[in-house]
Amino acid sequence: MAIVLPRANLNEQVYATLRSRILAREHGPGEKLSLHELAAELGVSRSPVHHALTRLVSEGLLTVKARRGYFVSPITTRVLVEGYEVRLALELHAADVTVETAVIDFWAHRDLFGGAKPRGLLFGELSGVPWYDQVSGHEETGCADRYSPPTAGFAR
Repeated sequence: MAIVLPRANLNEQVYATLRSRILAREHGPGEKLSLHELAAELGVSRSPVHHALTRLVSEGLLTVKARRGYFVSPITTRVLVEGYEVRLALELHAADVTVETAVIDFWAHRDLFGGAKPRGLLFGELSGVPWYDQVSGHEETGCADRYSPPTAGFAR
């Protein structure tokens, strides 16, 4: 029985369907995936299936063997750890960008805070800027290597 997918952005939909099946272990490690069978099962031509399989190979979820086909890669502990390391790096980068944007926004609009001194933000690049040392409990000036969490608020 063929699954009918809407025609909008077919390549992406086929990719998402196959990826979710692999991650849900509907296709076990080492299992061969047939381009022709998948196309018939999904009710699409071979082209979107080929694009999806190629993308899954580039992500490491599939391997391709010359003249043999596509095979589901085993998900090992190493692969999981690498995935979490990538996620951690992306989340840390997003946090850095968010803090940097908050600092820039604060300094651009500090008059809205009545000239308040920021506490709880990391001002690593801004020398001479007051910051709150959470460990000692004192306000310091210079580069912060320890900083209080954003819940510390603002002090006047």
